[in-house]
Amino acid sequence: LEIFFKHYQLKLDRSQQASLQLLKRHIHEQRDEAQVLSLSGSEDVLKRCQSILATSDAKLILLAAFSPELELLQDEVKTIHNAGRDLNVLSFGRKPNWLESASEHLSEQLIEKAQGGRLLMVTAFPQSLIAVIRSDGTASGIWAWNRYLAAAIGLYISHEILIIKMWPLIDEKTQKHILSTLPDLSSKIALAGVTSGLPLDAYVSGVLTPQFYGEDNGSTV
Repeated sequence: LEIFFKHYQLKLDRSQQASLQLLKRHIHEQRDEAQVLSLSGSEDVLKRCQSILATSDAKLILLAAFSPELELLQDEVKTIHNAGRDLNVLSFGRKPNWLESASEHLSEQLIEKAQGGRLLMVTAFPQSLIAVIRSDGTASGIWAWNRYLAAAIGLYISHEILIIKMWPLIDEKTQKHILSTLPDLSSKIALAGVTSGLPLDAYVSGVLTPQFYGEDNGSTV
């Protein structure tokens, strides 16, 4: 708020200044419960993720990660499983051998290419974290005590897990029919987790919209 007022050269009267100070004091008193934190560096990201897994009393925890991060979260994951709590894991690529149960996303290279690094997500309502960890060790992400962000991340993970679990229940003929009759981009993205090799490379190299979309609408991509 202070930056906003300074940018537009707005002046606060005495009562408004007092109200702003009270708001700032209240936010600081709430600590994590009222904050959205920007995370930088893989160490900060992993520490926050470990903290969520170790301290959350949420009835359901959803975690999506690549193998390197799953290895670093091994102790926390095992502790949750040993306690009999619900933890659903989405592994981008093959799951580590020690992980008893996890849904495996088969297009992990596309995910890493599209995000510019390894995607890491966890939601333990109302906490959530989403981050990208790069091959050079740098990372960026956000943690929030925010039910809306937690719901959005949870919906993505649970949606991927649901498709991956349902796909083997469909006979091979029907699988081929689905792949051939749902050629749109949205369907391909949704099915990327269950079958590798879908033609999605053109959409993960910085192209925000397909070329044909821009041409049909007279816009420049």
